[in-house]
Amino acid sequence: MRALIFKDKRNIFSLAYGALRWYINYFLTRNPLPLACDLYITSKCNLKCSFCNIWRKQSHAILPLSEARGIIDNLSNLGCFYLSISGGEPLLVDYIFDLLLYVRGSKIKYIHMVTNGYLLDSSIAKRLKETGINEVSISIDGRRQFHDEKRGAGDSYDRAVEAVENIKEYAPNTKIVLNTILWPREPFECLHVIELARLFEVYVKVQPLNQHPIFDTDNSSVISSGGISQAEIKEVVTRLRKEKRVVNSGLFLENIYNFFFEKKNLIFRDSPCIFGYHHIEISENGRVFPCLEGMNWQNGLDYKGDLMSLLRSSIYKRLLEKLKLCKGCQRNYYICYYEPRINFPIVNFLKSVFCI
Repeated sequence: MRALIFKDKRNIFSLAYGALRWYINYFLTRNPLPLACDLYITSKCNLKCSFCNIWRKQSHAILPLSEARGIIDNLSNLGCFYLSISGGEPLLVDYIFDLLLYVRGSKIKYIHMVTNGYLLDSSIAKRLKETGINEVSISIDGRRQFHDEKRGAGDSYDRAVEAVENIKEYAPNTKIVLNTILWPREPFECLHVIELARLFEVYVKVQPLNQHPIFDTDNSSVISSGGISQAEIKEVVTRLRKEKRVVNSGLFLENIYNFFFEKKNLIFRDSPCIFGYHHIEISENGRVFPCLEGMNWQNGLDYKGDLMSLLRSSIYKRLLEKLKLCKGCQRNYYICYYEPRINFPIVNFLKSVFCI
């Protein structure tokens, strides 16, 4: 994943400067300073993915544009380098292009968006080009029938592939990543996405299937852990590690096997987690989380328009101390938590590079 960011050499210096500021701040004050933010602007979605519980929420929200802009202002002033915008489906939000342009005018250097691609036609691709967005991730889980079944729409595969073609043609400077889920009972499906990545000369992020948070006990998807072949998982992981278009770190891919079969051997199992000191997550209702998974997607904090004050508050610092002992990353193996921890702080990065 870091390889995508570093394709633009200017990002190396910007991130290095941000990281230096973070280190000085952390070791002198132990205050959090977000280098990256995941911003969920809506819980509304146009697909009904079998594994996802977000669309199953009883009510849905869209973060108001004025509040979203205030968040961007706060993040920019704090020196945030990376912003990922997702949902739900962010292209359902009518202000999405205004927001992307607003981010581009801030000090935030790298803008990423996650979409299922269903709405991403040529006109959307042209507007994305105007925003200067750095990277778009499009979800494809396997071959056409498999993907459509998992995503709950009969033409979702074709629409996702068309989205890739549209960005390639109308926003050629935007990097494209195919987000694919490694389904433990059908692990070879994700290899089809590798073929697509080669065909379109784009990249792939692999996410093992996880248990999504349950918001409604009467309407939820619960993942079963039985019937998984160790040999098949090993084979697929080996093939993924050899593929140049897969942007996951080798260490992340290696530990997919441990996640499914030997959790006692997972990386970071005995390490205190400081994810919330360099990352922040903000939900569609404007609530702030040092870590959504660690807080079970509940009880986010109200920042009242001043993110700095919240990050320096005693309640936020107590929460960070509590999350150091969190075992959420043993329950689920989310790329958005593990990869940042693999790459930061520098000790973890060196371990991943040199396989220490």
